[in-house]
Amino acid sequence: MSQLSRRVTGQQLKAMNYGSQTYARLKEALLDSPLTGARALLGWHLVAEGCRAQLVEVEAYGGTNDPGSHAWRGQTPRNSPMFAAPGFAYVYFTYGMHWLLNVSAGPEGTPAAVLLRAARPIGDQTVLRARRLRARGPRDLLSGPGRLAQAFGLDGSLNGVNLLDPASAVHLAPGEPVLQVTEGPRVGLAVGRGELLAWRLTDDDHRDWVSSPRPTRAVESHSNGSRGGPTDSGLDQR
Repeated sequence: MSQLSRRVTGQQLKAMNYGSQTYARLKEALLDSPLTGARALLGWHLVAEGCRAQLVEVEAYGGTNDPGSHAWRGQTPRNSPMFAAPGFAYVYFTYGMHWLLNVSAGPEGTPAAVLLRAARPIGDQTVLRARRLRARGPRDLLSGPGRLAQAFGLDGSLNGVNLLDPASAVHLAPGEPVLQVTEGPRVGLAVGRGELLAWRLTDDDHRDWVSSPRPTRAVESHSNGSRGGPTDSGLDQR
């Protein structure tokens, strides 16, 4: 598989039924596969008290068929949220420094998840900035999975929360449909760990808000729709 990024156009996304955002459609997409769910998640808003942001970058991960996944070797106490029904939070601590937020995908009992890698702040940024004092500017607040979790004040106490329930302390809310998506290799995986799979998805209209390395080239292509879970390797988490 080529390491070139590839672009999914608005017409293709419309054909995939992503034209409007509803909880039912998002749950259906997450149930289908993590890759389908990842595409559907782009444009949704992540919401917590005093914080709101639009998702602009995500990564899909699978289970025992994905060597880049936490669930590659089966279920453990740590990765058990990946085996939940679609839409639940998998929050884990990595490198002794960062919490990362994922959304469970696939049928209950089948491990898969989508890592939330970057987002664009919506509305007041006071709380986000207070938690991210090292941020160099607005586009640095949420440009990486660790930064996003830090700015939203996420930690392990939110593991297993239903992200599709508006009553949850942290949840997803319908946002703006994404017109064009670029698919490229996941970030930081070692050779032989699924590093060539184009399961990192970014919103073309908000490329300046995504994490490093930013996609630089895209070609038209069709997704293979393969079932694609999180990994600790090489994430831009500062």
